[in-house]
Amino acid sequence: MNPKDDEEKDVVSYAAEPHKLGTSIGAAGGVIAGAALGSSLGPLGAVTGAVLGGAFGAVAGAGIAAGIDPEAEEAYWQRRYRDEPYYESEYTFDDYGPAYKMGWQLYSPHVSFDASEKAMSDDWGKGRGVSKLDWPKARHAAKASWEKVHSSQKPVD
Repeated sequence: MNPKDDEEKDVVSYAAEPHKLGTSIGAAGGVIAGAALGSSLGPLGAVTGAVLGGAFGAVAGAGIAAGIDPEAEEAYWQRRYRDEPYYESEYTFDDYGPAYKMGWQLYSPHVSFDASEKAMSDDWGKGRGVSKLDWPKARHAAKASWEKVHSSQKPVD
């Protein structure tokens, strides 16, 4: 087998532009979730939550609609996670996988990983599934996934 053939299997293609429907759906869901969470702080909290939730939801929706193939991403990371510098042998793909998924699902060409990290860390408790990783350890996998997608995207004007 030619080593170049193996490298080509690891390349994942993405659509050039995010689909506006994905952004809209993400924004709508974010508004609802943000308003619900913020309502515990009163009317001002509900409005603030709706605005922030809508913005983050739009970013997440755009990332999902960017043409990322979840099956290809999962297969890539399942083959590669043991080779990452943050890998610790007491953890399995079941531990790292949800963090990779969070990275590619919430990717947006308009927002840096660092700008989205607070929301990711807040959501980690709900989105981690059976993962034994705390956020500081999961962060490395989420960022690696985010950066992989980012490096595959065309620059956004």
